[in-house]
Amino acid sequence: MKDTLVLDSGTLTAFLVGTDEQAELIRSSLAGARLAAPFGVDLQVSGLLHTLVQASLLPDAEAVRALELLRVMQLDRHDTMPLTTRTWNLRHVLRPYDAACAALAEVLDAELLTLDPAFATASLSCPIRDLRHPADDRSLTMKRS
Repeated sequence: MKDTLVLDSGTLTAFLVGTDEQAELIRSSLAGARLAAPFGVDLQVSGLLHTLVQASLLPDAEAVRALELLRVMQLDRHDTMPLTTRTWNLRHVLRPYDAACAALAEVLDAELLTLDPAFATASLSCPIRDLRHPADDRSLTMKRS
């Protein structure tokens, strides 16, 4: 059975349009894994792509290509209603969508891949791989500090 990885929207966006070493690390980290995210991920990524296009950091055609890739990629999208209680409990340390990613990783007993520093203060029962620091491997299990 494949390992399941939960992706937050920033990680997924970097996977789709990133051109740097960090994006390549993300792509290699996802190889062979089963990918999961909460429902709403498509809108979250679309919003990030919109911001990049508006800031002239990404050509419009590249954003359209990324959205098409997102549409067809093997990504299990999970209902967020069963995650609501845990998402609410994380409200003081994570934004709602990030909390849903964390709650999903906990429920699936999966690793959460992120580029978001907000997860550093969350006390979670799932492993978190912080892809902002690949050189010194700051991947942590349980509470991150």
